[in-house]
Amino acid sequence: MTGFLWFYLTILLSFSQVLTAQGGKKWQLGEEPKLAEDGLQIKLDRDLYTHQGSIVYTSHLQFDEKPEISDSQLYQIARDAFNEMQASVVSNGLTQKIPNVMTTLLVGNELIFASSAKGPNDPYDRDSQVQGDLKVCADANEGRLHKNGGRCGEVMAFHDWYESHVRSGPLEPTEGTKVVAISFQKNADGEREPLILAPCGNDKQWGCNKFVNGIYVLDDAKVAADPKKEPFEYKSLIKDKKLKPAPTRPGLPPPNPLPKPPRPNTRPGGSNGGPPPNPLSKPPTKPNTKPGGSNGGPPFNPLSPPGGKPNTNPGGSSGGPPFNPLSPPGGKPGTNPGGSTDNQGGDGKPAKPKPTRRPNGRPKRP
Repeated sequence: MTGFLWFYLTILLSFSQVLTAQGGKKWQLGEEPKLAEDGLQIKLDRDLYTHQGSIVYTSHLQFDEKPEISDSQLYQIARDAFNEMQASVVSNGLTQKIPNVMTTLLVGNELIFASSAKGPNDPYDRDSQVQGDLKVCADANEGRLHKNGGRCGEVMAFHDWYESHVRSGPLEPTEGTKVVAISFQKNADGEREPLILAPCGNDKQWGCNKFVNGIYVLDDAKVAADPKKEPFEYKSLIKDKKLKPAPTRPGLPPPNPLPKPPRPNTRPGGSNGGPPPNPLSKPPTKPNTKPGGSNGGPPFNPLSPPGGKPNTNPGGSSGGPPFNPLSPPGGKPGTNPGGSTDNQGGDGKPAKPKPTRRPNGRPKRP
């Protein structure tokens, strides 16, 4: 019987280890790939992936000064970002789930790059600013949801920008703010090539065409009409430290954060580090050399009058008979020993005392 039990436990343990390995494999990653020093620093959001399986490639760069980037130059930068994402997909070993789009957002002196999102969960919190933007669009369109569920590159680029800026409202169209999305499409020769992808959405179902809130969107016609064709030399700016990773808000939790485990109590006593509840007072620091109470006076007597003076009247505090807690109110001797004059919870009238024999001798102290 014992041998059979051990055999059963061994099989059960082996089976659970296989399930653990299979279940945890999709959330695990190898060592983070090294990025090119003069590249746009496009990389997988590893915290987001290991936390909930969402796949998003991002980068956020900042110029020392606001740059002058033409439409054709931004298009060239966006294509480079798309190609870097493709390389990062291979280096991270996630070739089975490749985002279709890489979006580039230019705001002031900042460049934000974000791919469309892959994975089973929403890549942002429910109370995030980008969710607020999506809700505004939904409310303006009879409650209908975003065409692609709010997972497009434009949405993720806005979200990354919001996460590094403390704001109370949506990203507004300002001078120089531009956005462009790149995806693989067939060119005139029928070959796949990174080309501009217009924001999703149409007359029947809204999408990023409404979400971008009037921000300048690049298209093929604008790029073709741009006379400034020379490439933007961002690599030299990176080398000269004039274009570098933008500072972000520290300590941001991942989307849909897991509850933190309770901290172990390392202090003896109560949960807040103080002493355990103890009705007993602390012992005096000095021994009491005076007889009586702790202040040297007579021992505390609950029957003594207030004021701290000793009672010089024999009997009660007013000179009457000794106090008897069993006596009825009014100062008269108790005729109902053992009875109760407290009518708490009743009709407010005191109970009538029942006659009884007068006890012989001196009444005992209760």
